[in-house]
Amino acid sequence: MRKLLTVLTTAILITSCATITQNPLPGERSRPEYAAEIESAEIAIIEAMERNVPQWKLTAQEELAAPQEELTASQAELTASQEELTASQEELTASQEELTASQEELAASLNVFKKPLVALTFDDGPCVFTDTILDILERYDVRATFFVVGKFVENWPKTLLRAVNNGHEVAGHTWHHIRLTDLSNKEIAETIKATSAAIEKVTGVPSSSFFRPPYGEVNRRVTNVCGELGYALINWTVDPQDWRLLNASLIYDELMKTVRENSIILVHEIFKSTVTAMERVIPALIAEGYEFVTVSELMNHLYGEIKPGMVYGAFGLRH
Repeated sequence: MRKLLTVLTTAILITSCATITQNPLPGERSRPEYAAEIESAEIAIIEAMERNVPQWKLTAQEELAAPQEELTASQAELTASQEELTASQEELTASQEELTASQEELAASLNVFKKPLVALTFDDGPCVFTDTILDILERYDVRATFFVVGKFVENWPKTLLRAVNNGHEVAGHTWHHIRLTDLSNKEIAETIKATSAAIEKVTGVPSSSFFRPPYGEVNRRVTNVCGELGYALINWTVDPQDWRLLNASLIYDELMKTVRENSIILVHEIFKSTVTAMERVIPALIAEGYEFVTVSELMNHLYGEIKPGMVYGAFGLRH
């Protein structure tokens, strides 16, 4: 660059000098004098340009650094975007896991079963045979529902508490096992509430929201009172008449002949022959592919809920 500037400066000054030399004016300086001035001017110009070179370099470096800074900023923004995407993916995964858990809870709440169901129910206890029945149920890991008579509850507190702790269901069967259709509205309410209170006192767990009317007898008045109290009524669909046969083999044959999917089986725990029959009935039903559930589970599976004042079982579903 210095050589170029020297050439240009010299060319300009020489041209000027040549012009002046060719046409000298009176009183002008000689050519050597102009040559000295030209050289001095050249040196001054070059020195001035050299003093400015660092500033030119600095400006060029700054201009070069600006795109690099922009690139660094773009890379930082890209990294931030990737982090946001990763966080969004993690949130999506968490949401999917929550959805799966909710679906599993929903399936459980709807009592989705893969096997045909039966509900085994025992009436008129608790009694001296109840613990033996609990032993059988525990051996085969099945659950049942016990409809208990109020006046017997306080005599067998440990037995009843064992039933609840083992996952069985306990509901009322009136206080004295009396026909509800023979009682006044007030008496119906009293016998139901007294039995429920006795169950809760012994087990620490509220009685189920249903009970079984003795002999399965109900009428409009009974269902109205039960509805006002918040109770449904549960009868049965399979009755091997163990109370009449009093023979384990005959009870077994009658029950196995009439059982169907979604059956509510009625037996009475107060007969030894019934207890003996259960030793065969329970494993036989398991072998046929049935799954034992409580009455609540069966009703929820069939109807979604149990409605107060409704009768479920032997006489169909009706008000």
